[in-house]
Amino acid sequence: MPLSPTFFQSHSRILIHLAAIIALLCGLVVVGLFVRYHHRMLPNIYIDDQLVGGYTALETRELLIAHAGQVAEHKFTIVVDDIAVASSSSELGLSRMIDQELEKAFAIGRQGSLLHRVNAFVTALFKKQSFTTRLAYQKQPLTDLITKLATQVDYPGIEPQATLKYSGSVRSLKIDPGSFGRKVNQAATREAAVRAANQGTFEITAVVASTSGELSEFEALAAQERAAKFVGKKITLKNEDQSVTLRDQKLVQLLAFPT
Repeated sequence: MPLSPTFFQSHSRILIHLAAIIALLCGLVVVGLFVRYHHRMLPNIYIDDQLVGGYTALETRELLIAHAGQVAEHKFTIVVDDIAVASSSSELGLSRMIDQELEKAFAIGRQGSLLHRVNAFVTALFKKQSFTTRLAYQKQPLTDLITKLATQVDYPGIEPQATLKYSGSVRSLKIDPGSFGRKVNQAATREAAVRAANQGTFEITAVVASTSGELSEFEALAAQERAAKFVGKKITLKNEDQSVTLRDQKLVQLLAFPT
């Protein structure tokens, strides 16, 4: 005996009602979870291997401080060649930067569109998300230590240069080979110090940049030959109704060491 259309309609209505009830229950669960975690870390969030899901920001901070404890005291040294400066970690204000990672972790599910926040929340229910705090020195004490090193390491040096004492006279052409110069790159050295601290290393070599170099005998001879080509020459530069003439003394100065 075939089933009547009324039977299918009745069962369809039941299925629709069940689906609506299930959707409502799911919605209530999601809303309940949103309320539960409104002022708390979302589930499955770890900071420094500590589960902080369900904690408020203040509770999380207290937990991380208690877990981290005091940073072990040590001497931090920066060297260049046989020059070294040192200071204790406490004098440099070495500490664990908890608040930065705390803010990142707490922001999950609280930024972007509603759809984005819901997606982040659902992801947090099933996926572990980990954050790791970093050690950092206070900027000013570390800068002072690096500056102390720089006063002993830096020297300006002299760039190579060519001079023509008398116009048209090759014999008056002189090449100064210059001298070596160097300078501590303080920003890069600060970054290296922080990076080393997080790797458990407390002695680093400062980052030093060359500011000038000294010509070898061969390089000085090549510069002499190059500059000699401009002796007795001149160049006139014109722009509409204006003109500038560069004579050999200026040409030697400008073009003996082109950059």
